[in-house]
Amino acid sequence: MPLSALGAALEPATPATQRLDLIVAQAPLLGNLDVAAALAEAADYLVAAPDQIWQLNLAERILPLLSGVNRANPQAVARTILNSYDSAVGALGGNRARSLAVYDLSQALNARGALETLGRALEEDLQQNAAGTQALLDQLPTTVQVYDSSANGMLNMLSTPSGVQNAREDALFDADEAAQQIAESALVSETSRNAATELRAALSGSTPLIIAQIQRSGIGVHGQQIDLSGESAISLFLPAPSRLGQQDTLSYLALYAGSGWEGEWNDFLRTYLAPHPAGGVGGITVGPAGNPYFLPPSGGIIGLDLWLPLVGKVAAAEE
Repeated sequence: MPLSALGAALEPATPATQRLDLIVAQAPLLGNLDVAAALAEAADYLVAAPDQIWQLNLAERILPLLSGVNRANPQAVARTILNSYDSAVGALGGNRARSLAVYDLSQALNARGALETLGRALEEDLQQNAAGTQALLDQLPTTVQVYDSSANGMLNMLSTPSGVQNAREDALFDADEAAQQIAESALVSETSRNAATELRAALSGSTPLIIAQIQRSGIGVHGQQIDLSGESAISLFLPAPSRLGQQDTLSYLALYAGSGWEGEWNDFLRTYLAPHPAGGVGGITVGPAGNPYFLPPSGGIIGLDLWLPLVGKVAAAEE
């Protein structure tokens, strides 16, 4: 289902004049700016995880809240669900990592609009100062909180026959931290810096999209130690020009197959990836050590299209 249809799919469940009070997502990676924008017309609040999520029986904790003293206050219910999840994961022991947030969906389209403005500014920077803009984008993976889009249980790392290696294999970054890095960078134009500042204000300013969150480092769902020390908890799709971590499939679905949120941010991403042979459909998969590296599809995200190179023979010119 494309993101554009996500909110529309919920419309038959509610009267024409009434929105859902609250959506609680128990699937991973849905604490995302695109997802929040897609659900903006369907509900008032969203509780979701930007990273992987522990599958707990939250129903027994949620149902009493819906009939309790705060039943007419969906924001209070959402905050209580957040705290209940945090407590439940903590009670399991083992210093488990978790990331979860409450989003005020009335602010989602405002935040998405700010992202579109940033996308337009960065695309202009790519055309006028490709080297500086590219350098900034290359820096982000080392300075911004990343989330496990490849579902391998690690953050920007790959398990190879020779051991675990650092690699830019995840395509979801913390939106607020990424905007902060862009706003403070001298590598892009003042227009881009101002647009990034506006995005930060939309995400965590006086009327924020993110109204409550938890980010705790520890052991992830696959048993690996992961760092979730970022200050905010909402992800932004920013793929690398590589095929590691199934980024080719993610990029194809989001940017070329009509499953993503269409707009100027995605236009920027296509411009960013276009010069790199491995950034779009097709290309060659190369591992961290320079050798071919193949990973099975992860997280249920599977591209069903097979892309083959076009090979032609050029006839020799007649003398």
